[in-house]
Amino acid sequence: MNHPNNYKLDWLVHELTHCWQFQHFGWKYLVKALRAQFRDKENAYEYGGAEGLLKSRQNDIRFKQFNPEQWVILSRRTNLRKRKELDVVPWEPYIDDLRSTS
Repeated sequence: MNHPNNYKLDWLVHELTHCWQFQHFGWKYLVKALRAQFRDKENAYEYGGAEGLLKSRQNDIRFKQFNPEQWVILSRRTNLRKRKELDVVPWEPYIDDLRSTS
């Protein structure tokens, strides 16, 4: 599904994930997100792609161990990959973590 307005849906998923973060963690999520951005600069959003996720899971790294900006990108890319009918297996355990977070 390649529509010229898909970027709007990607943006919406990104921003709704921030809303979810605020609902679950209050302003603490913003402090952590800003800290990651100042510390890691452009790498604040990186998690290593599919290979990085598989390796992280082998090392028992869970969703909450990523920074809030990585959470957003994980959610956004999972949604994008599902829309394009691409493999999401490396992302699924982290999305399951997200769903079970309260």
